Amino acid sequence: MSKQIAQSGSHLSFEKSGSVFPKSLPENSSESRTIAVVDDDLLLNQALCDWLDLEGLNPVSLPSAESLLRVIQHSQKKGGNWTLRVNAEAELSCPLGGVILDVMLDGISGIDMAWMLRHSDSDLPIVLITACHAEDLVHFGALPQGVTLLRKPFDLDAIKSALSPAHP
Repeated sequence: MSKQIAQSGSHLSFEKSGSVFPKSLPENSSESRTIAVVDDDLLLNQALCDWLDLEGLNPVSLPSAESLLRVIQHSQKKGGNWTLRVNAEAELSCPLGGVILDVMLDGISGIDMAWMLRHSDSDLPIVLITACHAEDLVHFGALPQGVTLLRKPFDLDAIKSALSPAHP
């Protein structure tokens, strides 16, 4: 049976005082990867986070690319990875295992954010989701290498595959 999710309209913000509130913190980062879900649609964002949670991943909901930029850090050491600052006051962070970005975000677009992330980390799984038609995406230019683009409604198994660290 194919699992799909469609778009609906609303806004979301789970940020407060420089902190991001995931459903739960991973007890062992090798067992649970943290996935940032960046979409300004409340229902879609929450549905994706709920599904990722059921899949054993650790979703963190964010309403914009700018909010993601405020909570991520990139290790400058060779082979360094992105980390997500979960709580600024406690300096708690967890490794970022992937990002789901809506293409049409206010401010920095999902495609521009994908380019920023890809520039620093060629291995980070990035999934772009959109309700736009191909001709509407032309003005954004090419996608970064290795980024998966899925059109709404999309198959959840396609997201799961794209977020896999072994995904080509």
